[in-house]
Amino acid sequence: MPVSIRPRGQTAVRQVIAEVLSKNDPVAGAAFAAARWGSNSPVTQIQRAAVTPNARGDADALLRVSQTEIIESAEPLTIYGRLPGLARVPFDTSLLPDPADPLVQWVGEGAPKPVAALALGTPQTLTPMKCTGVCVLTDALVRSATPAAEKLVSRKFTRACVKAIDVAMFDPSNAGVVDAKPAAITSGAPVIASTGDLAADMQSALDAYAGNLSTAVWVCSTRIACTLASLHDTSGVLSFPSVSVRGGNALGLPVVPSDGVPADLLTLVDGASFAIAVEPPNIRVARHAVVQMDSAPDDPATASTVQVSLWQKNLVGFLIEQPANWTQPPVGSVVVVATT
Repeated sequence: MPVSIRPRGQTAVRQVIAEVLSKNDPVAGAAFAAARWGSNSPVTQIQRAAVTPNARGDADALLRVSQTEIIESAEPLTIYGRLPGLARVPFDTSLLPDPADPLVQWVGEGAPKPVAALALGTPQTLTPMKCTGVCVLTDALVRSATPAAEKLVSRKFTRACVKAIDVAMFDPSNAGVVDAKPAAITSGAPVIASTGDLAADMQSALDAYAGNLSTAVWVCSTRIACTLASLHDTSGVLSFPSVSVRGGNALGLPVVPSDGVPADLLTLVDGASFAIAVEPPNIRVARHAVVQMDSAPDDPATASTVQVSLWQKNLVGFLIEQPANWTQPPVGSVVVVATT
């Protein structure tokens, strides 16, 4: 079985670049892709299939793979991608809350087999909700044929997908918006107030925790990870010597640092206590649009609204829509520690 050595997400990024530089003309896009990446490259096959029906071949499969690769390249950087035991589920499918483990016993020959009674809750369906972002790059960067430029474009897409979901999932102030945004798994979770002794507060969180310890992790900002790495006891011995901004262990549990969580909160979470549904992002391109470079854009625009013309500034705008949703964990499987 052939194994691809292409970086994950590369085909999707090249597909977007081809669409931008060909102005969404598949004929020109196929010619551009063949000239830059070769006539047999996945991007060229995808572009050709749009205008030559008998050339579709594996183009549809290549397109699906390229879209899936965006998620696969982003997931290891997300918090949810580093949670042990987290279940991935499909959208629009009825799900039952995870029942207790089945009753399994040793029985003799001919003896009745025991069956545990099920206590199933109300079925739940995860509908797609859109996490949307606009990434603006210079036209010169998109046109550049250098590997560094291509890698930078890929990094922009990946970071856009990662941070938005991490923030929404772990910010306790996110109570959710009906049919628009899922509530954070930390919304309404018990909070351990800071006593000034972070190690003791973490032990208090463990005492209040009701989840499965084998799938538990500490989720924190990179700044708190640095704080944990510098904690020491009265004799000067480091409390958590393995912790760094790249991870480690504290009180026997893995530490998952991220820049997509509140800087002053440390969260103890059972990764197996909830489920997530995620689909490949939809990426659309615009070169002749007017945008507000503002994280809280005016709606509607007013006379004081500052707008930027992409065409006038030689910029390219990428609209990224990431379908995602998740279930809410049971009470006690998430505990938040306030560090200030």
